[in-house]
Amino acid sequence: MNSIIQLHKKKMLYIRYLLFSAIIIILTIFSTSNLYGSISKLENTIKIDGKLKNIIKTTSTTLTKTETMVIACKDITLTLPVITVADDGLELVVKNDGLCTDLITVIGNGVATIDGSIKSTLTRWKVKTYVAAGGNWIIKEKEIINENVFDVSSTGSWATIPEIVAFLKLHMMDASVIRLEGGFYDITTTQVIYLPYSLTFEGKSFGATKLTAKTGLAGKPMFRCFTDCYFKMIMFDGTTLDGYGSNPGEDAIRLAGSGTYNEIKECTFDHFSNAIVDSTNAALWLFDCDVSNAYRNGVLIHGDIPGVRVRVAQTDFMSCKNAVNMDKGSKAIVQINLGTYYNKDSTDTAIIYNPKTFSFSTMIITNNAWNSVGKLICGFDFSRPDKRDLNAYVESNAGYENEKPHSKIDVLFNTTTTIVATAGKWEKANFTGTNNYVSDFGLSGNKLTYLSNQVYEGAMNISGNIICSKDSAIFSVAVVKNGNIVNRYGETSVKVVKHDDQYQWFMNVFMEDMTKNDYYEIWITSSSNNDIYTLQDVQWYCNTQ
Repeated sequence: MNSIIQLHKKKMLYIRYLLFSAIIIILTIFSTSNLYGSISKLENTIKIDGKLKNIIKTTSTTLTKTETMVIACKDITLTLPVITVADDGLELVVKNDGLCTDLITVIGNGVATIDGSIKSTLTRWKVKTYVAAGGNWIIKEKEIINENVFDVSSTGSWATIPEIVAFLKLHMMDASVIRLEGGFYDITTTQVIYLPYSLTFEGKSFGATKLTAKTGLAGKPMFRCFTDCYFKMIMFDGTTLDGYGSNPGEDAIRLAGSGTYNEIKECTFDHFSNAIVDSTNAALWLFDCDVSNAYRNGVLIHGDIPGVRVRVAQTDFMSCKNAVNMDKGSKAIVQINLGTYYNKDSTDTAIIYNPKTFSFSTMIITNNAWNSVGKLICGFDFSRPDKRDLNAYVESNAGYENEKPHSKIDVLFNTTTTIVATAGKWEKANFTGTNNYVSDFGLSGNKLTYLSNQVYEGAMNISGNIICSKDSAIFSVAVVKNGNIVNRYGETSVKVVKHDDQYQWFMNVFMEDMTKNDYYEIWITSSSNNDIYTLQDVQWYCNTQ
């Protein structure tokens, strides 16, 4: 019995041994397989590293043929190695992994070109593969690019406006365009534009790109432009910083460069102290924009340097304290037309001209509309004897007097006489006006002088009554131009039946090409000698068209 039990135990031990051995064999096979896999992966990594040879470059240098993967930074120039046709197919990869202001320049060695050019550039995060071909180089990742056009986006070389401006201060080579991807761009400090060439900021599309005021900008403008700047399809938003725009200096764009040329097109401005300030003699063209909620001025012209040039066209101003304020300047050239002004309060003014501190060589304000709140145009006085505003062209503005040259002369109870000594001889009439209004005309007694620089046609309506010293005289009257009696206009005659009775007369006169300094007078004649006439009343109205 004991021997049977012992035999059974031996069998059980043998079975356990076999199972254990089997487990060991299986584990060994599994481990060996994993080890070979790891070794294979390690060898593959070694091969990749052996092929690419990651090399860091921070200074200008000449690459070797074995430096096939270059990670570069800073402003450096990398020269590709000397190659022959035997090297065709050799690939060298270069990546700019530096800062937003870093520019990597790659050039061929000697006379070798890169895609036919003498150089290739890489901005931040850009990668290019240079392939040897026939003793020159070609770029594997061929890009169709616009020279001096720089895209700003979250995935581009520059993610913010300060980054691209900083880059251009170091590397700008020609007039350039900054294209802003759609979305929001926070402005936390004033962007100072002082560059060697003109610069355009362009949004993705109308209403798609917005510049927002953020903490740090309080008391400061978004942009100070000392060199030529163009802004297109951009929304300037001051509502994103609490209270921004209510304090002086919190402007969207300040033009501070003398003699620069600037355009602002298809942009919107909301909640700024002044949306745009021209503080020198910079040329400004504001076209097809919307300006809203300017605490002080939509456009402020305020400069010490003569010759500022401002054109505002097809722009709407809404709820601005003053829309366009010509506050300070001299020898200005201003054109404001086709705008619409929606004043909010009775104290708001659409267009202000401050003659005490602002003078102009050309002033054209035409075809503007207004919502009849507050004032449309303020500051001009076309009836001044000194003719200060003589050559301002202010016409066809809805809700405002048309300031084409015009005049009104009323003579009442005149007692001054005119003697016609010889029958048929024309004499200049003598009379003194008692109630006159002239705009772009000068008046001295019976002499009306056209003073405007603009050439117009004129229409005169003249009427009155006369008294003659004799019975049965024939009285004739006409307008004479520039003292030349041959140039008589509107000539008409009245028969005087009884002396000392009043006889009425009337004439319509059409004048072609009224030109600056032309003058017009009323002349008379009679059918007999030594007739004495008194032009007791004269109403002389003149309009131009």
